[in-house]
Formats: sequence, C-alpha cells, structure tokens
Amino acid sequence: MLLRRSPGGRRPTARVRRLAVLTGTHIVNDFYQGATSAIIALLAVRHGYSYVGVTGLLLAVTASSSIVQPILGFLADRHRTPWMMSAGVLTSGVGCALLGITEGYWLSCAAAVVAGLGIAAYHPESARAVREVGGDSATAMSWFALGGNVGYTLGPLAASPFLLWLGLGASPWLVIPAVGAAIAGGLAMRRRSEWADRERARSNTAWARDNWRAFGWLTLSISARSAVIVGVASFLPLLFIREFGVTQQMGSNSLALFFAAGLIGTLVGGHVADRWGETLPLWFGYAATSTALVVLAVAPLPWIAWMAVALLGVGSYLPFGVNVTLGQRYLPGRAATASGVTLGLAVSVGGFLAPAFGLIADGAGLNAALLTLAIMPIIAMVAVHRLPAVSNDAEK
Repeated sequence: MLLRRSPGGRRPTARVRRLAVLTGTHIVNDFYQGATSAIIALLAVRHGYSYVGVTGLLLAVTASSSIVQPILGFLADRHRTPWMMSAGVLTSGVGCALLGITEGYWLSCAAAVVAGLGIAAYHPESARAVREVGGDSATAMSWFALGGNVGYTLGPLAASPFLLWLGLGASPWLVIPAVGAAIAGGLAMRRRSEWADRERARSNTAWARDNWRAFGWLTLSISARSAVIVGVASFLPLLFIREFGVTQQMGSNSLALFFAAGLIGTLVGGHVADRWGETLPLWFGYAATSTALVVLAVAPLPWIAWMAVALLGVGSYLPFGVNVTLGQRYLPGRAATASGVTLGLAVSVGGFLAPAFGLIADGAGLNAALLTLAIMPIIAMVAVHRLPAVSNDAEK
C-alpha cells in the first residue's frame, strides 16, 4: 500500500496530495542537476575544456553538496527546519542560472558550488517529510525519487535546446521554476505538523536501534553506484558526439535516455522491494549496470550503444529509492541524517572520483574509462552482500 491512514484519521488522499507536492518540488530541484550537466557540456564545447576540466566542474557541484548535506540532515533531525526545502530549491535554481553566464573557469566553479549548496539544503528535509507522509513504504519513497529522476531527465532535454536556441546568456530564465517550487514547497511544509510531530516522537525513542554498521555497508554500495552516475553524466554526451559523430543535441539526448530509463528503474525498484525484499532490486540493478557499461564500451554500432544506455539507466536506478528507505530503517532515530547521507554524501562521493576517470579518458580513451566504471557496481554488490535483513515493522 502506497500510503497508510494516519492514526488521527487523516484521509489517505490528503497524504497522496502532500506526496505529490513533495514529488513536484523534487522534479524542479533535480531539473537543475540535469540542466547543470547539460550547461557544463555546452561550456566544454564553447571553451574547449578537457575531460578533466569537465569533471572538475561536476566535482564543484557534487563536493559542495556532499560536504554540507549530512550536516543539514543532522540539524533537521534536531530542529524544525521546514524552510530548508524551499531555500534549497531556490538556491539550486540560482546557481544553475548563473552557471550559464559565467566566462572564467573559476567563476563557473563558483556558480556550480552555489547550485550544489542548494541541492544539499533541499534533500534531507524533503526526504524526511516523505517518510512522515508515507511511513516506511519503499513505493512512496520511489515515487518521490521518481520526481528527482524526472527532473534530472528534463534538465538536459529542456535546457540544451533552449540554450542552443537562445545562447548560454539566456540561462537566468531557468530560475523561474525554482521560484514556483519554493512557494509550493513552503506552503506544503507549513501544513505537515501532524505527521511531523508523530515522526519526531517516534525518532526520539528509536535512536537506540540505529545500526551504524549496516548503514556503513549501505553507504559504500551507494558511493560505488554514484561513481557510475557521475561518470555517465560526464562522458555519455561526449561519447556519442566524439565516437559516433552525432550532433550536440543527439549527444544530450543520450543523457536524457539514460535518465528516462532510470524512471522505469526507480518505480520498479520500489515495488519489487515492498513485495520481495529490499536487497533484490539492488542485486539485479548492479548486475545490469556493470553489464551495460561493458557493452557500451565495446559497442561497434550506435544502435547497440543506445540499447546499452537504456539498460544502464534501468539498472543503475533500480536501487535509488530503495537505498533511501533502507538508510532510514537502519537509522530509525535519524531519518534526516540518513537521507542526507543516502541522497547527498554517498551519492556525491562519485564526484570526487570523477577527475580520476577523466584522467583515464584523457589518457586511454572513453572506452577505457567506461570499462573502469564497470568495476564500481561489482564493489556495490560486495557491500550489498553484507547488508542484514530489516523488517518493515522494525520501527513500530
């Protein structure tokens, strides 16, 4: 069941509406993550950045997000911070808008940092709010995660043609959706006190059951997965442009296909987890991801590469929403902290590895970089093997 009736008798439809608003703000927030990747690719073509330069800009986004996000999650667990979600999505929009009009490399890095800080502020509070509305349902979290995937997919799909048509100087117009999402999110967070009070009371008595060892293994698996996501975001458009000779728009569309396939993987992962257990989508997802990366690296024809991208998107996103739910179950007393790590720190760790993969791509080619990335899902599978089972009723 997606959402359960609250003890106070609140209609499930009201909870579904609240989840819909949270999912909508996630669409907008992660739209800027996808748009940032597209803008960086356009900046690389415009200024002739190397692979290391491209991954350096992505590192600026991911590093700023990863450093701050767990701290903000800890604060959200201890204090009421409903404003953080709206402030985050607005800041991420401003950073993305500024990125397109920067001229120097270091100014571009500064704008990327602003976007990363906004991403950091948004996720812990919003994911904790989803837990308050949806309980421990992996399906509810997967719908919320789906919003992020939709936004991430729309980012390059919408931003690339828009900026190719009007030029990078039109990027300030991209801030408009952030303003609307900030207002809608602020109104939603003001009306969540009933579920927030119940969740905070439960968290205050659940901290003693926090399983940090299991959470550590989960964090390792998410970190390995994040290296794949960041690597694909860095290299995929350039792979199709430089290896298969497609246009810039078609190169961006390859990234859009990757994230669109991820929409399917996210929803399927949540349903599978609620029906057959949380680790099953993790196993299948990481196995498919490693296979797809190898096929993509050796693909002799474009259509084979396109099929590999679709499999890569489904496989790498099967664990997405499930990882957040598992993190919150392993740390039932620190839901926002768990969200900050599973959606922030662990996901952003891949950004720290991105320059290393950029060096491999510069020195040995994109195919070698993709084959190296294929090792990361195997590491994730080793970590998943160490995860203990957790009951849906563990927190009750």
